[in-house]
Amino acid sequence: MKSLVYLLLAVCAVATPSASPAAVDSKCKSFCNNVSLPDDCLTAAATGTGPCYECGPYKTITDQKLCDEVCVSTTHDAANCGKCGNECEYGQICHNGICGCRSGSAWCSEINQCVAGRSQLYKDLGDCGCYGTNCP
Repeated sequence: MKSLVYLLLAVCAVATPSASPAAVDSKCKSFCNNVSLPDDCLTAAATGTGPCYECGPYKTITDQKLCDEVCVSTTHDAANCGKCGNECEYGQICHNGICGCRSGSAWCSEINQCVAGRSQLYKDLGDCGCYGTNCP
C-alpha cells in the first residue's frame, strides 16, 4: 500500500504541468545581474513580481525597458523616448516612442522648443516668425 502511494505521488508530480523554478531563476538571475540590487530583484522574481516581470524576460507590457536600472515605458517617457537614453527636447513630449510637440503647438527651430499656436510664434520671435516669414 505504501509503495502504491509513492507511485501515485510520483506519477502526479511528473504529470502536473508547472513552471520550473530553476528555469525562472536562471532567466531572472541573468536579468537581475544588470540591476543595482540583484538580490532584491531575485527575491521579487520568486513571487512573480519586480523588474524581471515588469521589464525583463517575463514582462507583459512590451514597451517596458530597463533604462538606468529602472523600468520605464519607452513609448511615453520623454527621457527614454523610443529607446533608452533618447531624451526629447525641452517642451516636447514622447508619444508612441517619438518626440514631438503637444497638440496645438509647433516646433520652432529658431528657439529650439515647442511654441503654442502660430500667433504665439510671431510674438515670441519679435514678429519675425518661426517659419522665416517677415524676417529682415
